[in-house]
Order: sequence, then C-alpha cells, then structure tokens
Amino acid sequence: MELNMIVLLGLALAVISVLSLIIERLFFPSILAFIAIGVAVGFFWGGNEVFKIAGEIGIILLFFFLSLKFPLGELMKRLKLVWKAGVLDIVLAFGVTIGIALLFGLDFS
Repeated sequence: MELNMIVLLGLALAVISVLSLIIERLFFPSILAFIAIGVAVGFFWGGNEVFKIAGEIGIILLFFFLSLKFPLGELMKRLKLVWKAGVLDIVLAFGVTIGIALLFGLDFS
C-alpha cells in the first residue's frame, strides 16, 4: 500500500512538472499552473490522502517560487512604503471581527 502511494505521488509531481513547463512555454507564470492544478484536483478528487499530500506539496512549491521571484532588497524597499497600510488593515480587520462577534453575543471569557 505504501509503495502505491509513493508511486502516485511521484506521478502527480511528474504531471505537475510537465504542466508547469507547458504553461511557461505559453508565457504564463508557473505559479498559475500550480494554482490551477490545485483547484482542479481539489474540485474533482476530494477526500483522497494522496491528493491532500500533493496539495500540500503544491502550496510549498508556490511559496518557494514566490520567494524566488522577489529579492529580499526589493521586499524591504516595498515594506517601507506599505507598512502603515498593512498595520491599518490588520487592526481594522481584527476590530471589525471582534465587533461583529460581540454584536452576536460571543463571550470571550
């Protein structure tokens, strides 16, 4: 049983790699291929452990490739420009969520 799962995971990674190369040849980012494959697999084949693991691998690959696209220096430069908006977004989202929860009678104690 374990060998079948390993073979299926290997096959899934091979298919993802080939589809990613095809997407890149069409001049689209490979990240779009990973997202599309993940959505298609989750939509059509939910509940199988192999696809759950493949989805987790897809998320790891997504974050890995995103980290390759943005150099650290560029991220730090953008951080200086948008940190106020980010903090405001977090504070407002948290505040609105707490406000709605209190409105519906949620007790935090």
